[in-house]
Amino acid sequence: MRVSALSMSNMGYVLRIQGLEAGWTADTEHRVVFTKPYLAQSIAYVVGITLTAVLLIGSTILFLIRLTEGGAGA
Repeated sequence: MRVSALSMSNMGYVLRIQGLEAGWTADTEHRVVFTKPYLAQSIAYVVGITLTAVLLIGSTILFLIRLTEGGAGA
């Protein structure tokens, strides 16, 4: 196996290709896809969705407690 790397550091891309052998018919189905790093964005989405869900569930529970028990204002 051979590992080839192409780095375009000014754009944030790294291309690594390994395991491609000449004459292997399965290699004709391979594709190279260029993407930007998205791990931080995915983590931010998960944290945001989780905090939003906690706030929604918490406020719903507090509303129901106040509604059923009369709360402090009744």
